Amino acid sequence: MKKHLIYLFIFSVGFLTKSFGSSISFKATASKTEISVGERIQITFTTNTSLESFEKPSFAGFQLLQGPMQSYRQQNVNGRISTVVSFTYIIQSIREGEFEIGPAKGYAGNEVFTTEPITIKVIQKSAEQERKEREEAQLQAANQMAEDLFIAARVDKSNVTIGEKLTVTYVLYTRYNLANLAVNKTPDLNGFWSKDIKSLYDNKLEQEITTYNGKQYTTFDLKTTILYPQRSGKLTIDPIELNAIYQVQSGRSRSMLDQMLGRGIENKEVLLKSKPIQINVNALPNNKPDDFNGAVGSFNADMQVNKTDIKANEAINLKIIISGKGNLHLLPAPEIIKQPDLEIYDPKIKDQFTTNLSGISGKREFDFLIIPRHEGTFTLPPFSFSYYDLNSKQYKQAQTEAIVLNVAKGEAEAVVSFSPTNKEEVELLNDDIIHIKSSSEALTIKDNHYFGSFLFYLLSILPFVFLGLGINYRSKRKERYNNKSLLRKAKANKVATKRLASAKKHLEKNDLIAFYQEIGKVIFDYFADKFSIPRADLSISIISDTLSSKEIEAETIKEVENLITHAEMARYAPNADIPADSVYTSCAELISKIENKIK
Repeated sequence: MKKHLIYLFIFSVGFLTKSFGSSISFKATASKTEISVGERIQITFTTNTSLESFEKPSFAGFQLLQGPMQSYRQQNVNGRISTVVSFTYIIQSIREGEFEIGPAKGYAGNEVFTTEPITIKVIQKSAEQERKEREEAQLQAANQMAEDLFIAARVDKSNVTIGEKLTVTYVLYTRYNLANLAVNKTPDLNGFWSKDIKSLYDNKLEQEITTYNGKQYTTFDLKTTILYPQRSGKLTIDPIELNAIYQVQSGRSRSMLDQMLGRGIENKEVLLKSKPIQINVNALPNNKPDDFNGAVGSFNADMQVNKTDIKANEAINLKIIISGKGNLHLLPAPEIIKQPDLEIYDPKIKDQFTTNLSGISGKREFDFLIIPRHEGTFTLPPFSFSYYDLNSKQYKQAQTEAIVLNVAKGEAEAVVSFSPTNKEEVELLNDDIIHIKSSSEALTIKDNHYFGSFLFYLLSILPFVFLGLGINYRSKRKERYNNKSLLRKAKANKVATKRLASAKKHLEKNDLIAFYQEIGKVIFDYFADKFSIPRADLSISIISDTLSSKEIEAETIKEVENLITHAEMARYAPNADIPADSVYTSCAELISKIENKIK
């Protein structure tokens, strides 16, 4: 009985399909009908019948990038069951104009079906418009993927006092494989004194696997900075901006080799931006001591001299040492009370700081040079130092003892000279009579005048010659540095050489993953700088076309393609049997060869 029902169902479906054969459709659709030069669109041809063969249009005026991608699905409309077949192509515009995509043809038995033509308008946008649209697209992409790729900015406290330390940390969270990170903008941190504990420009970013909001991420510690607010009120910690190139699957890889070679993987670029953070900074209490100079923290003070029994015109060293933890780096030099018989010179400042996440600690030394000019007893008054203590929330004072100097009479006719280590040289000359010279070595002939001589005219002209050369050099240098594209091109080889040195260090440490990542940056950044190509637009085909247009030999172009393929293969398969030293040597030789060909 069950078999009979199945046969009846199949017969009914076949009968209904045949009965409605007259409602066959075959149509073409485009994802967009107005695009800009270089933009990609999707063209899809759909039919609800089985075709024996399909003939695509010519796509004149466009570059065919991918297709046909064929798909099948069944649909049931008002009891009618039919199979929908789609043929999809991805094309890219190559020039401005209005183009018609002709009809596609489908053959079923003796019947021929055609689609209606589609008109696509291609416009040329201005560079400024393209830049704005690119930035908007990047921001939109960043918002759409905010849950899978983002930068989190965190502070250890958001309510502080002027001069109190706080820490801000920027962490990158990603669920994608990252190909490259480039700094677009670092925080200005207006109103703060800042010191990086960890910088974006460190050679290697630390990464770890973290679970956040129930999802697993790979995290990178980008930047850690300690901040000391310099004024009260609402201060903002600005966002950090990065350009990130991440990788997504553009299609299903057909084999393990495809995955190793990076086939089916597409690089995409996105602008990442952390959220600004507002900090509430409280003012210091108004009952400030007279000698308060902005010190906030916990400090001690000490005053010492190298000797107290000296002679007139003999120099001594006075040291004032402030030690502790807080904003030591912002402390000004203390003022020593002037005395008529003591010459006091400006101090030399010596810092011994330790900077970490807990802040700045250590000591700052102010080394004064003092010379008593007459004999007698002199007193250096106590040095007082006031600071605001964050623990007790009140002003405190550190004070030293006074120092007594016993100055004996100096030798009247002696020349006193003192040159302490790391101090200004101080000399006293008691001789005030210049001796009469008895020799005639410096006398000249009466009629031998300098004015009107050859040397006189030569030295008169030379300044103008050098001035003209200097103006010409400065003009050319300014023109070169104002041309950013030319500057990037000029520095391309220098930047590549530095990164090759970094790659070699990874190779010597046998860190192959870091080595191939650095080699990838060397290759792509070199071609981006050398030929002024946006980093996100680079691909093997674009690099090959660019080199070909510069009349680079086909053999060299092939070597470049093989190098990129080998580097990408090793990057996605670190255990692959690829000679890393050979990749390094090939990369250096190819860059040198291209530099010699293209100046």
